Amino acid sequence: MGDKHKACSALKEALRCDYENWKVWENYLLVCTDVGEREETVRAYHRLLDLRDKYMDEDVLRILVWSIASETQESSRGGLYQKTAQLFGRLTSKIVGNPTVWQLYSQLHRNHYEEIDHSMETFDKALRCLQKAVSSTLQTPAIERDVAKLNGSVKLGVELGQTCRQFAELKKNVEHEAMVRTLSSVKLSLRSLLAKAKKLEDEPVLSEDLTHNVERLESELSFVIDCLGSLKQAREGTVVSQQLQQ
Repeated sequence: MGDKHKACSALKEALRCDYENWKVWENYLLVCTDVGEREETVRAYHRLLDLRDKYMDEDVLRILVWSIASETQESSRGGLYQKTAQLFGRLTSKIVGNPTVWQLYSQLHRNHYEEIDHSMETFDKALRCLQKAVSSTLQTPAIERDVAKLNGSVKLGVELGQTCRQFAELKKNVEHEAMVRTLSSVKLSLRSLLAKAKKLEDEPVLSEDLTHNVERLESELSFVIDCLGSLKQAREGTVVSQQLQQ
């Protein structure tokens, strides 16, 4: 570990003389990630986006999200969350269709919601990013022909469905119209994903994992549909009550 810290210091010094060299920045990024210099990791990633526009390293992003969740100092964690969220915001404006990036962005918000601020605004951000992840995976060419990729996408859909269960519980007494809009969008996404998965039903050999996850996805879709039905009934009941009072 001492050698890695020395390498980090040496690369930082080298950048003073070679600030425009993206390869040096990439090496610095990787070493900073390795030694846990998270703020410098974020700074290096921003610089690589300056130099390479759509620079992508999913492993670095995954480690960054995980390491922030592991931070024990709440004050440090809050600052790291904000800086990392800004990085993901910039990255997703450049690379709009990467499901993994959107999922990690969602996880970043979800971790912050569960451990730090517990605000509905942060939870909504996590849900929107997860919706983007599922929408992106639906755009993957011929995904239904790749069992491994399809299984990953189905699991992502299950995660979205489970998040919607919590969303419905959190907002059950408020914002019915917002709930209807969100759940209607989720319903369409889960239906599309399930339709792609169903195309493999006639395949002679399907992994047990995929079969199990498809069943879970069907369950989550059923919940969303039932929830929308309940919201519609409640809305209609409110309208009738208002009419009777007039």
